[in-house]
Amino acid sequence: MSTYDLTEYQEEVQKLVMQGKSVLLVAPAGLGKTLAVTADLQRQPAKIVYAVPLRSLGIGIRNAVRELRRNGVPIDPKIHHGDTQESVLFGEEVVVTTYDQVVCGVPGLPLSLPLKAGHAVAGALLMSRLILDEAHLAWGISDQALPILLGIVDFRTKLNLPTILLTATLPEPIAERIASQFGLKVVFVGKGDLDKDKGLLLREKNRHVEIKTIRLGAAKEEGKSSTGASWTPSCAQRTTSESTLRTRSSVCNKPSTDS
Repeated sequence: MSTYDLTEYQEEVQKLVMQGKSVLLVAPAGLGKTLAVTADLQRQPAKIVYAVPLRSLGIGIRNAVRELRRNGVPIDPKIHHGDTQESVLFGEEVVVTTYDQVVCGVPGLPLSLPLKAGHAVAGALLMSRLILDEAHLAWGISDQALPILLGIVDFRTKLNLPTILLTATLPEPIAERIASQFGLKVVFVGKGDLDKDKGLLLREKNRHVEIKTIRLGAAKEEGKSSTGASWTPSCAQRTTSESTLRTRSSVCNKPSTDS
């Protein structure tokens, strides 16, 4: 993947990242948010801790970062959470982890590592670009999850440590308020100068909604099931069988580099 295969908003985010700025990026799914905040790895080394709210999301992030190459050599991110511990004290160039690992690692109380390693993990986090992906999902973890994460963001931005929040669904007024409170640069794809981002336009062009319907009971004509057995519907079943139900609505998109 070339360093120059970026859309307008990805270029804008990369400029901020290369300046060491902290960013709140709001962009729809499928537009390559992961690439937007990691593309500079193709040009020069950068220490990154990429945190997600769910362990299951880590593999997709790791695979996306692995597509990047520097001098022809693939970037090799490590996964570290309760199920998989590939990292050694968070010392690798890119570590993909979970929110709980970050929350405990910042004060030097690492999970999945000996307590005596706490200072090393805390130091690694301080030296890293911290990316908090799917930040809006913190609401669903617990009542305290989002305030704790925002406390870490506040702590880091006061020290001018690069911190990035990624979200697809955070409402614009809330995003603006968070950014103002913590000194984050907001990049809102689909708004202002980025309303015609080529990635967004391509996504809309290739979006198709397919709706199919079936009539329940169509295979049970004349009181018999499709196997020939007797079948006598109840009053409720007859009412249901006479109605047409929507069974599927799917959105089809072309493959993207997003997380």
